[in-house]
Amino acid sequence: MRESSASREILQAEAETCKDAALRDLLPCGFAIHHAGMARADRALVEDLFADGHVQVLCSTATLAWGVNLPAHTVIIKGTQVYSPELGGWTELSPLDVGQMLGRAGRPQFDSQGEGVIITGHAQLQFYLSLINSQLPVESQLASSRLADAVNAEVVLGTISSLSDAAAWLGYTYLFVRMLCAPALYGVDPASLERDPRLLARRLDLAHSAALALDRAGLLRYDRASGSLHATDAGRIAAHYYVSHQSIAAYASHLRPSMGDIELLRVFSLSSEFSRLVVRDEEKVELAKLLERVPIPVKERLDDPAAKVNALLQAYVSRLRLEGLALGADMQYVRDSAGRLTRCLFELCLRRGWARLAAAALQLAKSVGRRAWGCQSPLRQFRGVLPDVVARLERKDVPWERYHDLSPAELGELVFGADDESIESVVLDLLRSKGWSLGLAESVTGGLVGARITGISGASSVFRGSIVSYATEVKRSVLGVSEGPVVSESAA
Repeated sequence: MRESSASREILQAEAETCKDAALRDLLPCGFAIHHAGMARADRALVEDLFADGHVQVLCSTATLAWGVNLPAHTVIIKGTQVYSPELGGWTELSPLDVGQMLGRAGRPQFDSQGEGVIITGHAQLQFYLSLINSQLPVESQLASSRLADAVNAEVVLGTISSLSDAAAWLGYTYLFVRMLCAPALYGVDPASLERDPRLLARRLDLAHSAALALDRAGLLRYDRASGSLHATDAGRIAAHYYVSHQSIAAYASHLRPSMGDIELLRVFSLSSEFSRLVVRDEEKVELAKLLERVPIPVKERLDDPAAKVNALLQAYVSRLRLEGLALGADMQYVRDSAGRLTRCLFELCLRRGWARLAAAALQLAKSVGRRAWGCQSPLRQFRGVLPDVVARLERKDVPWERYHDLSPAELGELVFGADDESIESVVLDLLRSKGWSLGLAESVTGGLVGARITGISGASSVFRGSIVSYATEVKRSVLGVSEGPVVSESAA
C-alpha cells in the first residue's frame, strides 16, 4: 500500500485504537486478522475497514464466512482439515462449509467476477473437484446415526404408536428416497427391490431394530406380538433434551440415590455424546495440571476419556484458562452439551423420587448455566464486580439472603473489614502499587482520617502527613496544588 494513499492514513489512525498488538502492526500495511479470540471492538473495526475497501487482505477463521456478510473478490481456503470435537480428531471441511466460504467471492452486486482457491492434499483433490462440479449426491445419515432417537421423538409426539406406523413414517424420510435411488449403498440387494418396490420389509426391519434398541434402553415399551410402542418417562425426557438413548441407558445403569458430586460428575462424563473424545499424548501434561486445579476430585485415570470430560466441565464452570487449541475446542464441545445433559440428569432423578440426588443434579445444572459453583458468591455472575471484592465477601461466609438486610455502612464494613482490611489499608496498598504518596489537609473530619492512616504499620513510606485547617490558603500551600481542587472538596 502506498505511503501517501488515503487508506494508509485511515488505517494508521485506526490502528492506534486497536487492543490486539498483532492487528495494530498489520493494519497500516493493508492486512488484517479476524477470529473469536479478539475483542468485539477490534472485530467490528476489521469488518468495517474490509467492507469499505481499506483492508485489502483479511485472514480469518471459518466462522467469518458464516456469521458476517463480507463479500470479497478472491477467497482462498488454506487447508481443508479442521478439528472436530464430536469426532475426536481432524476431519475434512463439509461441502456446506466450502460452498459457503467460496460463495463470498464475486457477489453480483459488488463484483463482476470472483475467484475461489482451495489448497488441499492430493488425496482430496478429486473430492473437491466433484464438489465444485456438483457431482456428489447428498446421502442420508439417518440409518447409521440417530434413527432410534428420531423414532423415540416421534413416539413421544404421538406420530408413531406401532411398528407399522414407524415403517410408514420412514416412507416420508430422505432415507427412503436414497434407498430407492441407491439401494446397494444402504444394504438393499436388487432382488429384494424387485420383490418389494416400496421396500416395506426393509423399513419394518429398520423400525424393529430401532424399537429393540429403545426398549433395551428403557425409553419405550415394545410389544413384539402386537407391535405397539409406548413412551416411558425416560423416553420423554430424552426427547425433550435431545439426549441419545445410549446416554439414557448409561445413566440408568450408574445412577444411585446415595451418590455424591464426585460420582454424579463421573456419570455425566459417561454420556455417549462424548464417546469420540480421546486423550491425546500432546495434551496429557496440561490435562494433568488441570486435574490438580479443578475443585472436585476426579477418580479416573489420566488416559481415561471420562477424566478428560470431567476435568473440562469443571474447568468451564471454574473459568480456568486452557493453553492447548484442541483442548479448548473440546471444552467448548463439552460446554455446548453440558446444559441439556445436566438438566436431563436432574429430571431423571426427580422422576425416580431421589430428592437428595435431584437437588445435587439441579445444583450442577445451575452451576453449568451460570459458570459458578454453589459454594461461591452469586456476585461472580456479574462482570462489573471486581474479583478481589468477590473474594473478600466469599471469605466472610455470609449467607446470600442476609445481603438484602445490610445497610450501606454494614456492606462496606463487610467488604473492607474493620481491622486489617480497612479502607485505609486498601488506600495504602493502592498507593504502594502505583508508587504514589498521600498528603491530607482536613477540616470537617478533624484529623480522624490522618490518625487512622498513621496508626497502620508501614504507612510512613507513602503517607506524607496530615494537618487540620479550615483555611483554603493553608490547605493549598501544604498540599502544593491549585485552589480549584481545594475549594471543590469539603475535606481536601
